[in-house]
Amino acid sequence: MTVPTPPTDRPIVIRDPNNPLIGVEPMVLGVVTALAFGGLVVYAIISHGYGWVLRSDGQHYYRVATDPFGNGSAFAGAQPGAGTAYRYGRILYPLGAWILALGNPDWVRYSLPLVYVCGVWLAATLACELCRLAGKPAIHGLFSLAVPGTFVISPILVPELFITGLILLVYRFVLANRVRDAQITAAFLLLARETAVLAVIPLALASLMNRRYVVALRWAGTGIPLALWWGWVRLRVGLWPFLDPVNSYNRPLDLPFRGFLAMIWHSGADTSLVIASLAGWLTIATALWVLIVVRSFPIASGAAWMASLIVFFGPGQATLPGEAFRLMMPVQILIVLAFLTQPSSRTSRTTGSPASARGGRTSL
Repeated sequence: MTVPTPPTDRPIVIRDPNNPLIGVEPMVLGVVTALAFGGLVVYAIISHGYGWVLRSDGQHYYRVATDPFGNGSAFAGAQPGAGTAYRYGRILYPLGAWILALGNPDWVRYSLPLVYVCGVWLAATLACELCRLAGKPAIHGLFSLAVPGTFVISPILVPELFITGLILLVYRFVLANRVRDAQITAAFLLLARETAVLAVIPLALASLMNRRYVVALRWAGTGIPLALWWGWVRLRVGLWPFLDPVNSYNRPLDLPFRGFLAMIWHSGADTSLVIASLAGWLTIATALWVLIVVRSFPIASGAAWMASLIVFFGPGQATLPGEAFRLMMPVQILIVLAFLTQPSSRTSRTTGSPASARGGRTSL
């Protein structure tokens, strides 16, 4: 008996029902990876100055981290398009830096890199753990991090690996039949980035298909903390995050296939933009392939749902191709990981899942 999932998906096969949530080997591999990324951050700061690691959206997260409950005054003097309410709407990553800094704005310059490195550790550790659970060498999980976005943005202090780690933690809890823990983690995930709800949708749909309507309702409830926080931002900053003028200024989203993806056949597009647009098309196609062929639940399903956002990338992604690679990074990591964790037929015959070991179904 396997972990119940939608009929179109094969679950990751668990080798040992008594496995801990995270094994020792994945933890060690995660620490080594985090130290390597941390070394890159330190080298970049020493060589190029602290501003080097605050490029892209790193500068905005730094501002929010200095005053996460403020009225947006931390953005005084910021360039047009900074998007005060929009940035405050994605609070978890900068809030972590503020907590580590004990609320001292001067210490954020040290705490934000620490949160970044913790995100690297979480993503690397869980990628290795999911490979281990699938009966593959744990170190194979590190290959999932070797996507274009990793090389484009490292060591800039942006939260893509932090968000990826939270997604993988949600999935790990589900595979361990700890659905309530997964739902709590999902609530934190949405506070980090609201579009990550696409990674949670397959889990809610699985609950509906298994006729576990209360569980599905709880998945829907994971968005309540985000809604409450956005209400706080509206009171303090004066705007809803989703109505911030930055959305019209930068135009990050557009009608399907009209913005970023259309650049592949645009006569005036430069080489870097064409490559980024081609990568977007390949990411969508590959996500559909792992959903149909590999079908390891919930990773392949999450990858396919998250890839659907690329269809709506607007002209704002076309002006900075590197940003498009950064935003596609979590999707691409899930795609590679879905491929790495697909169970072999031999493993499927000889192993079982935590649910089967307990003689029951998961509560998903």
